[in-house]
Amino acid sequence: RIGAPPPPPPIGAPPPPPSIGAPPPPPPMGAPPPPPMPPQANSGVPSSAPPGNTLRRKPLSILNWEEVPVFKAGSTVWGENGASSSLQKFAPNLQINPQDLESRFARPETKRREAVVEKAKVKRVSLLDPKRAIFIGFVMNKIRVVLQGKELREALFEVDDDILTPETLRMVMGIIPTREEVRVLNEFRGDEALLDRPEQLLRSIAHVQRLEARLQAMIFRAHLTQDLDIQYLKPVDDLKRGCIKLRESAEFQALMQVVLNVGNELNAGTNKGKAVGFKVSSLVKLSELKAADNQTTLLHYIVEVIHANAAPIIDGVLELLPHISAAARVEIEELRLKDDEIVKGLAQVDNELMLVAEADEKEKDLRKSVEADHGAPHPPAAEEDQFGDVLTNFYMWASERHEEFTNDFKDAQKLFLDLCAFLGEDSISEPRQLFEPLANFLVRLDGINNTLLADGSLGNDSAPGSGGAARGSSRDKVASNHQQFVSVMEKSSKLR
Repeated sequence: RIGAPPPPPPIGAPPPPPSIGAPPPPPPMGAPPPPPMPPQANSGVPSSAPPGNTLRRKPLSILNWEEVPVFKAGSTVWGENGASSSLQKFAPNLQINPQDLESRFARPETKRREAVVEKAKVKRVSLLDPKRAIFIGFVMNKIRVVLQGKELREALFEVDDDILTPETLRMVMGIIPTREEVRVLNEFRGDEALLDRPEQLLRSIAHVQRLEARLQAMIFRAHLTQDLDIQYLKPVDDLKRGCIKLRESAEFQALMQVVLNVGNELNAGTNKGKAVGFKVSSLVKLSELKAADNQTTLLHYIVEVIHANAAPIIDGVLELLPHISAAARVEIEELRLKDDEIVKGLAQVDNELMLVAEADEKEKDLRKSVEADHGAPHPPAAEEDQFGDVLTNFYMWASERHEEFTNDFKDAQKLFLDLCAFLGEDSISEPRQLFEPLANFLVRLDGINNTLLADGSLGNDSAPGSGGAARGSSRDKVASNHQQFVSVMEKSSKLR
């Protein structure tokens, strides 16, 4: 029939020859595949073309080249007697290692989406007010360097002086958790590791007993340890030494008498003459009263008088300058306030120590009760709190030093009041009112004395062998200067 397939060949008969132009029939089931067809004779492509269908264990990077079509290759370098023939001359046994190629040009494995999810940033749990959390984070960054890897709670229990400086303690004072914050943190029942950093910090210190009072006691301890000698005991010693040196200085008393004699001589015949004494503040006026030459002053004249009669007075008086300057910087009222601060701070430390002792007794009773009921010791706290031991030692030391300060301060005030009475300065209440003008006078005295010594105005009275001639010439010069001052004052009184 037209269009019907040909009948199958009889069993055992050979297959019919293939039709011209028709593809070969498929091999019978189970038979091996036929060998590849040899290249066509007219293609011009060498039969030894390199393999390109090797089975890969890993995907390799692709060389994205532009291929030469097969029908054009025969007439190019890729045809016979071309590149392949040339390679045969140089490397007839060229070997390409597929494994080496795979190891060097294997494509990087694409990470699965699940792996990315596993490494995704864990979302932190925030419980605090955002502004409050930002402030706590700022403080944490500040104290992190100081803590040197140590936890804040641990440093508080150890009362570590090297880490917990007054500045650091004041910063911690600013982040003490409030009652509401403690409540919120305690109600959190999730994984504590998921809390944000500010929340974790507050949670770690929230249950430190009486945290604010503890920090205040530690700040007081840090300040007093650093400042007791410099800001408390040293000013008292400076005041005592200044009062004693000035009161016992025979040279200063002699200088005061010289000034009184010269002043009475200068003021003779006026209502300022015949004075029996003068205020210490009047000493600075000696360098303000100018002579007739309008260059030297009454202080110049007094220095010349002293050098002509008793030169050691000047050196003895100038030795007082460092002691007088130090005493001038002391403020009695400020020291009283500091004394009040010590009394208040020690009382606070004493109160905290009592509370710590009570807490320790309760802890001991609880431990005994647990041991009696369960026959096993009560587990100790995770951290050893050294606050009680450290503050007890400090309290004993500070109490002794405070008693020393109190006694010295009383002595200094008495010496100062006695000195004021001795100098006739009954209206003075602060050391600077007495010692400051006196220090200014001594500075001017030192300057004028050095100037006169440098220009030779004082002669060479003290040199060995100078004899009375030198002293006589010096006295003549002093007398001349004295007459100049008297003349000036007489003219001034006539003008008045």
